[in-house]
Amino acid sequence: MDATETHCAAAHGRCGIAPFWFVATLAVALAVIASTSRAQPLLDEVHTLSRAAPAVERSFPVTTAGGYDLQLTDNAFPAAFTSLRLIVTRGTQIVAQIDAPGSTHFDALVGNYQVHVLGSPNAATGSGSFGVRVVPTGSASPILDFADAINAPATSGDPTIMTLQTQFSVTAAGTYNAALTDFAFPASLSALTINIVGPSGSSVFLSPPSAPGTYSFTAVPGTYDLFVITKVQSPPDSGSYGLEIGDGTHVVYSDARAVSTQTSAGTPSATFAANVTVAGTYRVTLTDFQFPAPLQSVQLDVTQGGASLGTLAMAGTLDVTAAVGRVYISVIALPTPADGNGLYGVLFASAAGGTPVLDVTQGAGPLFDARTIDVTQPGSYDVILTDVNFPAPFTGLSLAVTRGTERPALIFGGGRFTLNATPGRYFLNFVAVPNATTKAGTYGLTVDATPPAPVVTLSANPMSVASGTTTSLTWSTTDATSCTASGAWSGSKTTSGSETSAALTSGSAFTLTCNGPGGSGSKTVNVGITAPAGSGGGGSFGVAELTLLAGGLLLGARRRHSLYICKLGGSGRSAGV
Repeated sequence: MDATETHCAAAHGRCGIAPFWFVATLAVALAVIASTSRAQPLLDEVHTLSRAAPAVERSFPVTTAGGYDLQLTDNAFPAAFTSLRLIVTRGTQIVAQIDAPGSTHFDALVGNYQVHVLGSPNAATGSGSFGVRVVPTGSASPILDFADAINAPATSGDPTIMTLQTQFSVTAAGTYNAALTDFAFPASLSALTINIVGPSGSSVFLSPPSAPGTYSFTAVPGTYDLFVITKVQSPPDSGSYGLEIGDGTHVVYSDARAVSTQTSAGTPSATFAANVTVAGTYRVTLTDFQFPAPLQSVQLDVTQGGASLGTLAMAGTLDVTAAVGRVYISVIALPTPADGNGLYGVLFASAAGGTPVLDVTQGAGPLFDARTIDVTQPGSYDVILTDVNFPAPFTGLSLAVTRGTERPALIFGGGRFTLNATPGRYFLNFVAVPNATTKAGTYGLTVDATPPAPVVTLSANPMSVASGTTTSLTWSTTDATSCTASGAWSGSKTTSGSETSAALTSGSAFTLTCNGPGGSGSKTVNVGITAPAGSGGGGSFGVAELTLLAGGLLLGARRRHSLYICKLGGSGRSAGV
């Protein structure tokens, strides 16, 4: 007998089969433990995308269920916002919303929440500051209290001019060379200028270099500020360059960049770095995922050490010979139409095969966002995309799941997709078109293991009853959210419980069907009717009849025995047995 089916009644000093209520309670407890021990989703987030000023988002926990007061304040510094609004979300549900500075009340359960703030700063100042406060109703102690600023995107008087500002460190004094290269991909730059400012705050050059070439300077240990200014030709509105700084032994800065005009959202550029640890032949694969439509054009350039290793004028493959060190891959893409959206991937791996050195997916269009997930266990995963409709629904919202050159999942506008995944890294790529007026939208995304179908446990005690009596039904479930009874009972039922049946006059089947995120499951038990006493028929005898018959037979036997003794006695003989 299984240990879970027995128990000892210490008070009575005996062991036996566990009572029915004990087994049922144990089943419910095990179901609760199983449901609460499920792993967390691979990804569960709500995010606001904006083509105007970026959104401010903060997460906060609610540890006590109850009412909460939410306040949004425009600090009017350096000037008041033209518009300021926020929402509070839990998952993909909006639980509170304020469309202008002010306050509101909301009820919250225990869990994690997120604040999303969108604002349009005053045009003259280009920035504004605000405050957010969440306080339990009737309390003076906030669970969230912060201030932040929103800045309008910086713009340039000349959209063909781009500026890079970054830093690098020097640990050893000496003479360093800055090698600046115009890759002329897809066309030469109209202008290319660099400047390096040392720890003293002065430029290391007497005059900042304004053309490709190699330039020497003397450096001391410290942190240096690097500025690169580029100007592209129009058309093609794009270009690329490389910069490497070192003393001949150590490289302190190395980078390559593709650049495009700030106003030409249809010709975005991107550069990806890959570290080669073994010299040899490598294969670059450029893929147009044709999502949500094929790209009008896509080009690729591979560089190392300030020199081009090869280019691709369209999607395809390219073999290059690379030395040990960093390789840069620059891509220029043009969606269809020019202000539309597109998606491409870059895979860089040894031509002999093996794990890729670089595997990345990139969007080309007005608004692109991407996430990665690492799948460690093979199986089925649900990808759910939701338009939260804040501050307005997206005009277009699409999601593509990619891995290498494959595109195993697509979602348009929102919905659910089941992904059969193997271990590895997957990219989740958003191509969004926000509302033309609000220029912003909010999406929710969840990636989680596909839940199993509900398992239903249903039992009856007793399994056989006398006509006109009842039985006790007890049930429990796992991975179920609702249940419905049918057959000898009916109606909605909780996901676990017990109840007494109606009086039964014939054999009855009780069925319980339960639904959950993973589908549905059911269980049926059959309860029989015990034959009543004396209901045999066909010459059968009841207990009373059998008793009378036995008594009659015994009386007849005694009479025959007495007569036999009398006969023996009359002849003067004795009888042996």
